[in-house]
Amino acid sequence: RPNQYKGLSKSLLLPQARILAQRTGPYGALAVLESPRVPLRYAPGLSLGYALEPPVQLGLYTDGDALSVIVRDDGTACARDWLGEMTSALPYRMHAPLHTPDSVLVLGAGGGLDVLQALQLGAGRVDAVELDPQRMRLVRDRYSAYSGGLYRDRRVHTHVTEPRAFVRASRARYDLIVLGGGDSFASSGAGVQAASEQYALTVEAMRDYLHKLTPAGMVVVTRWNKQPPRDELKLFATAIEALREEGVRQPASHLAAIRNWDASTWVIARQPLSAPALAALRTFIDEQGFDPVHVPGYRMPAADRFHMLDPPTLFDGVDALLSPKARGFVRDYQFEIEPATDDRPYFSHFFRWRSLPELWRLREQGSAVLMDSGYLLLVAALVQAVPIALLLVLLPLGALRPRPGDQVDRSALPSRWRAGAYFLALGLAFLFVEIATLSRLTLLVGHPLLAVNAGLAAFLLCAGLGSGQAQRWLEHGDSVSGDAVSDAAIAMKIRWAVRAIAFGLLWQFAVFYIAFAYAAAWPMWARALLGLAGIAPLAFAMGMPFPLGLARLARTAPAFVPWAWGINGCASVISAITALLLAIAFGLRATLLIALALYVFAAWVWRAGRETRADQYRSTGSTSSDQRTLRASGKA
Repeated sequence: RPNQYKGLSKSLLLPQARILAQRTGPYGALAVLESPRVPLRYAPGLSLGYALEPPVQLGLYTDGDALSVIVRDDGTACARDWLGEMTSALPYRMHAPLHTPDSVLVLGAGGGLDVLQALQLGAGRVDAVELDPQRMRLVRDRYSAYSGGLYRDRRVHTHVTEPRAFVRASRARYDLIVLGGGDSFASSGAGVQAASEQYALTVEAMRDYLHKLTPAGMVVVTRWNKQPPRDELKLFATAIEALREEGVRQPASHLAAIRNWDASTWVIARQPLSAPALAALRTFIDEQGFDPVHVPGYRMPAADRFHMLDPPTLFDGVDALLSPKARGFVRDYQFEIEPATDDRPYFSHFFRWRSLPELWRLREQGSAVLMDSGYLLLVAALVQAVPIALLLVLLPLGALRPRPGDQVDRSALPSRWRAGAYFLALGLAFLFVEIATLSRLTLLVGHPLLAVNAGLAAFLLCAGLGSGQAQRWLEHGDSVSGDAVSDAAIAMKIRWAVRAIAFGLLWQFAVFYIAFAYAAAWPMWARALLGLAGIAPLAFAMGMPFPLGLARLARTAPAFVPWAWGINGCASVISAITALLLAIAFGLRATLLIALALYVFAAWVWRAGRETRADQYRSTGSTSSDQRTLRASGKA
């Protein structure tokens, strides 16, 4: 059942509202809602001057939120004329003085609203890209008659794939690329997606889109308005950075933006906007009663003529981002609006600690929704996990102390703190590498489910093979003398494993860089295999330090082996949360380098000292009991 505050729960409170169809799958739980008594009329950015009613719609919810609509289309003009009076119609009007956009790419087609708008406003061909096949089938098959056969129109070509991957692999050129909106106002406002990768809204993604445009082509994004503005400014900053990386010295001439009371539309053009296009823009906003946010070479006496903002933070922010003081503005702004990149693809992360006291103080006045709950929930989970983990790690030490009267050779005992730090570092580092690599693999493969499943399988398989190799080495011992492996030899092997991890990390960086640059058009399975080739050497080396450390501990203090397992397990829980926080703060590559530093620390903190008495005993011949302990630790 969805949370009572989600959009689906609220819509079900309408009289006679009911769910017509439900689908569950790896991309979420879908629900199609009908409200005949109070019809849904979803039209972001619709002009207040539009006097008629938009047609009836079905609500298509994902996980109880992220509303997309299926518009009822009976083929009449009145069923479609409203589509030309939304802010998202801006690029079509700007194209009109030259030619109607013939080819349109819709990324994130959802229920088909953006596709329907493109057809209504003259597109000759529309490529509709949707990640979830169940959502595509609902619109194309079950509700085909309701939507007027939208996805069966001969001008519409549907593609079930990840949007960014489609763009990178496509050789077509488009007059218009539309980034469909999938976030609800509530979820995006509360920062629910703060820890989710959004590779479609990074600087590198914008550059990919620009490369797929015709000379007069445009990228268009429509976002919900928020006060104070967050994602609108972050989107604008991302577009500016992408244009500058493309060699554009005056990005302001390539950008345009307008707003209504509830939504804003942002246009990024491949070439400087022409005079006819700008004239059409000004005519459009005057006719529909929209406010200009940014129009090159044109400054209204009062930018918020119709929809007043107090203070006008959005207009001031846009001007600041285009000024020489842009870096200072981004640094000092109360929300995180640094452009998202493929290394930090968390577009919906806006949280800044310095804003928390003020937001908390004003929470009962409506600011609670601005506190980025997604990020704070991660922090809260970490705050709970750390003390619990410490408790579970430290309490067993009392039970593991030698009992009075036991004969203990303390010279053979390892330092508990050094051994504990070793297994703690391994638990943290392994998950850091795994989580950061899976995120990068998602971008390479272009399909999140395939990337996660293949990546996890590769890590488990290759790390298991590495552990098996460590076990064989431990069991064989000295191939010349037949003696058991000494403590110093195990410590040396651990150092070599860490060197292999460093090499594997460099190998992954090289393979992924080459794949991003040259393999974008390869089939998905080929990109997945290439990604696995980048993971395998690293995962193999990562599988060795843990069994080597267990074997070393089992030689001198077998009672501490379960304790080491517990430390590693607690560290794995903590690291799963910490890895996300590090990636959000510093980036995926930095998270991988931090993991490498932890492996180096592990090899250093429990380094070999002088040969222990246990080693001296084994050099003269070990008992069968000793050998069984060694084999058990190697298998672990």
